[in-house]
Amino acid sequence: MRLTSEYLGTVKMNNISHVVAGTVDTWEIIYTVGKYGIDDTGSLRLAWRNPSDWGMPQFNNPRERGYTSVKVNGNAKIEASLEMFERPFNQSMVIRVYDGFLVEGDTIIIAMGDTSQGSDGIKAQTFCEEKHEFRTFVDPYGSRRYQRLPNDIVFEIYSGEVNEIHIVAPSVYDDNRKNEFLIRGIDYYGNIAQDFEDTIYLKLISKDTGSVKELEPIKMTKKNKGLYRFTLPQKPGAGIYYIEGKTKNTKLSYLSNPIKIEETVNKLYFGDMHGQTAETVGTGSLERYFTFARDSAFIDFTGWQGNDFQVNDAKWNDVREATKKYHEPKEFITFLGYEWSGLTQNGGDNNVYFFGDNDTFYPNSNWLENPGSTNIKNNAATLSELLEKVKGRDDVMIIPHIGGRYGTLEYANPKYTPVIEIHSHHGTFEWFIFDAMKARKKVGFIGTSDDHTCRQGMSYPLSKDGKASSFDVTSGYTAVYAKDLTRESIWNSIKERHCYATTFNRMILETDIDGYHMGEEVQENVSRNMKVLVSSNSPIDTIELYNWDKKIEHINIREKDTKKIRIAWSGVRVRTRKKSTKWDGTIEILNGTILDAKEYAFDRRDQGIKEKTSNMIRWTSNTSGDYDGIILELDFNEDTELVFKSVQKDFSIKISEINENIKVIPAGGENLKIEVSLANKDCKDKQEFIDACNIQKIFTNMPTTKNGDAYWVRVLQEDGNMAWSSPIFIK
Repeated sequence: MRLTSEYLGTVKMNNISHVVAGTVDTWEIIYTVGKYGIDDTGSLRLAWRNPSDWGMPQFNNPRERGYTSVKVNGNAKIEASLEMFERPFNQSMVIRVYDGFLVEGDTIIIAMGDTSQGSDGIKAQTFCEEKHEFRTFVDPYGSRRYQRLPNDIVFEIYSGEVNEIHIVAPSVYDDNRKNEFLIRGIDYYGNIAQDFEDTIYLKLISKDTGSVKELEPIKMTKKNKGLYRFTLPQKPGAGIYYIEGKTKNTKLSYLSNPIKIEETVNKLYFGDMHGQTAETVGTGSLERYFTFARDSAFIDFTGWQGNDFQVNDAKWNDVREATKKYHEPKEFITFLGYEWSGLTQNGGDNNVYFFGDNDTFYPNSNWLENPGSTNIKNNAATLSELLEKVKGRDDVMIIPHIGGRYGTLEYANPKYTPVIEIHSHHGTFEWFIFDAMKARKKVGFIGTSDDHTCRQGMSYPLSKDGKASSFDVTSGYTAVYAKDLTRESIWNSIKERHCYATTFNRMILETDIDGYHMGEEVQENVSRNMKVLVSSNSPIDTIELYNWDKKIEHINIREKDTKKIRIAWSGVRVRTRKKSTKWDGTIEILNGTILDAKEYAFDRRDQGIKEKTSNMIRWTSNTSGDYDGIILELDFNEDTELVFKSVQKDFSIKISEINENIKVIPAGGENLKIEVSLANKDCKDKQEFIDACNIQKIFTNMPTTKNGDAYWVRVLQEDGNMAWSSPIFIK
């Protein structure tokens, strides 16, 4: 069979010399028919990768965004539709030929984002990609057998202008490392703004003394590609510090994560051990994946976790080599692994990690790989079979994950499962914590990203023009207390649960019961008093204490503003793949006036407040376990009423009934709910703000259970970010 461009045809795309992430524009694709032609009922298919959030083409509303026109130069008619295709190129557009046929030289012209009748265009993918692909397939005979054209459409997607800056600091000073700081420019959609140019003025602020020291300004140029590393001229004295940065021209500012200077056995390291590349369902190369994690996300450790049914022996060897190449003790730690992607009824998604190199892997199946590309003797169709494959080994961890297929606890073996993954850019899954605690599983908690966009350690939500997305939230971190930054220390600390989970923040969190710390199992009699220390760069809102699955205490940290209320909604519909939950709705204020309205904890750029009047707010929102919400400043009286209407729940409440205690309105689903309370007062100045970011609490006389205890805390920041400590277990 002749599968050349001469016979199959050729394709080209215009306007791709410099595509900026998230740009709304028009792109024209021209397919020229080859010698085979296309018969009546034959078709052309244009496909792009599953993670891509290109605006969805639509063919019926020429005035609306995404309008895509299709034209044919030939003796036939055509019609366009959207259809699912083969993973990872799941998204596709099909152009069918009817009432005629096409011959060599005829053309099909696809105008994605046709503006000729009023549409503003179509939105480009919002994340950068060095080699973005549109693959084109043709079925000349109407047989439903598609053949890929030899020439793909491949181009780069670039970052946009700087929208914010970040300053990333080492959480705990480590005398065995360089203790570098990173300034990075970020565009509107969370990409490194590579053309960022400006002068950044820096200050070192002491939380303990309030002293402020001017540092040498940083001159960022295009040569830096949006990233600049620096060190302090000398190590500060003991205490908590911050770096504050302000740009000269772009008028941006940022307060770094806290830096703790103390003499301590264990240091604190942040990592993200879960993500994928183009080898499976993600995007980007292995090289870009590891270098982004190291240089841009500036995390301390990482791992690659591609879906096993898309991995063959050759890909596995590539991952092994990349894992070795980028591993640098004391600077950047890598772990070898993959995602065992069994169906939920067989154990669900579980991340398998190896301490060192491993010449093989044990996939659930080889569903998307060619026969013979993998030794099927290594397959493990169920999690129990996988456990049998690694039986007796001490160099393997198996960590359940909530993704398309949610991991289960039924097969969890304490030897291999010291922790569970409770947050990724799939969402926040507190129901998984409570499942584990109700089952009395002695596990700790970690956060990751499961990034698919080659932004490992710094994954942002995808934009779907307000619609549901598989990736609604920013990524999370695993924070690990370890004696040094080596593979052995990080591995042992996770095995011993000396770790905690965070969302997209580098909060310092410590828990202590008579010298025992998170993750430890206490065999002796100890007091039932727990000290909790929290340091962050956003004020701490609440701290909740739990024993196993039971809430013991809820503490509001901040003073409340009697003129402001916060309405926040969260949760997921279901545990399975389509978990993202739509909350589009309105708030109406009766017999009162809205003085101001602000968004609370929205992750997605394409969602939030869409309309605002003196007595009504309208928003679009999807949650995947995380919070979204609105903070209202009101002029009200005893008769003022708040009327909440959304896709998930309607209710009304008198403003006079709202106080500092959170009123919870259940909304069904897995754990859908709305929380209503007074909002926090604004901080008066910088010192009050920093003080609000640093909290110490002692919980006393904690209740016990007959068969042992597991004490852990849930911390909520004012910006909606969260952290969960691994429990301290007491017999």
